[in-house]
Amino acid sequence: MTAEEIWRGKDDEDLLAAAKQLSEYTETGQAIILAELDRRHLNRPDLATSPTPTIGEPNRMTAESDNTTLRTATLTALFCSVAAALYSIVQVTPSPIVRTFFSAGPLMAVLVWIQQDAARTGVGSVHDLGLFLWFAWPVIIPWYALKTRGRAGWRLLFMLFGLIGSAYISGIVVSWLAYLLGA
Repeated sequence: MTAEEIWRGKDDEDLLAAAKQLSEYTETGQAIILAELDRRHLNRPDLATSPTPTIGEPNRMTAESDNTTLRTATLTALFCSVAAALYSIVQVTPSPIVRTFFSAGPLMAVLVWIQQDAARTGVGSVHDLGLFLWFAWPVIIPWYALKTRGRAGWRLLFMLFGLIGSAYISGIVVSWLAYLLGA
């Protein structure tokens, strides 16, 4: 496995962390890291203006996480999963609006995260990405995950599809467990 393949397999956070400490790598390593940043359309960190933290001071060089909407997508999926499990336990069919929320809520939260991440990476910059994602999400999510993350995109892909289908999966699992346990 070459050094390029190793860096291609790393996720964005590891790559950006390495780029912030670029001076610790050899010239060849620096070139590989910068080439991978360019391939993923990630911004190169501005090393000239970054403050140097003092000993004992928390590292202020890292920016606020852009994963706030992914956290929102995770919480939305968790809420829908718990609610679907509760409906399954009490064996009540949810109303149509609740079923719509179970399917559309996590999907919309994931699509909002993809829009925010696409704006950050510059990948997939079309005029109305949100509408395009809404109509073609089963095709666009795999393309986007693999385009922006390389081979590490498979993990992101399965996580996003897991979030989207979490309410259905938890409802089915709890229903089967209730059936098997004779409840």
